[in-house]
Amino acid sequence: MDNWKQAFWLIKFELKKSISAIWLLMLMTIFSIYFFKMFFEFYRDTGIIIYELFFLIVFGIAAIWAKPKEFQYQKINDRTWGLPYFMTLSQLPIKRDILVHSRFLIYYVYSIPFHVLVLLFGYLFTPALQEMINIPSYMVFSLIWLSYGMTIGSVFPAVDAGDYITMLRSVLTTIPLFFGIVVGLVLIQMWTGEGIVTWTIIAANEWPILSSLVSLLFAGGSTMYWRRNMKNRIRKVNYL
Repeated sequence: MDNWKQAFWLIKFELKKSISAIWLLMLMTIFSIYFFKMFFEFYRDTGIIIYELFFLIVFGIAAIWAKPKEFQYQKINDRTWGLPYFMTLSQLPIKRDILVHSRFLIYYVYSIPFHVLVLLFGYLFTPALQEMINIPSYMVFSLIWLSYGMTIGSVFPAVDAGDYITMLRSVLTTIPLFFGIVVGLVLIQMWTGEGIVTWTIIAANEWPILSSLVSLLFAGGSTMYWRRNMKNRIRKVNYL
């Protein structure tokens, strides 16, 4: 517990320097709520995949875009990518666990309030969604997407520790991943007649307990995996 307290103290400096991120997050929240409303009013009639991608982006990676440039993952030199601020902290006499805790905390500070606000006001402003799912089931639906955000988002604190990445490796990783996601969404819709978001509504309505347990399992497992991965990166990357 003491490590977590020290980690929270450590992120306070970053938060004080990130006031501009609050305004950007507010704008992103308003836009996301509007898109959220459009999704449930038009998606089921149109089936356009862009709406599915919206959910995956908003609850997966959007919150991290609000971070100021100086606290963003970036290119350090020809081969090394990482977070310069973290690399500076790593040279100080700070326990490794505290450094790891601090990066996960800062991600949660950015992402969780953003996701909760989108889910809350998205439901309040979308009568079409209220007709599809009641409040208890919607709480399960929200837990599914919050857990998805933690599952995917746990990658970001880990990569802050740095890695050796070439342009070829980046291209060979990013492009197939994007097209793989799009193809996967299309195939799910073609084979089942419903998109992935609709299936999470069905899961929340029909299997609330199982859906909650599986979601929490994925979120917890991903967090533990990427915490270990981050510690390995710290040992591997030369920050000097």
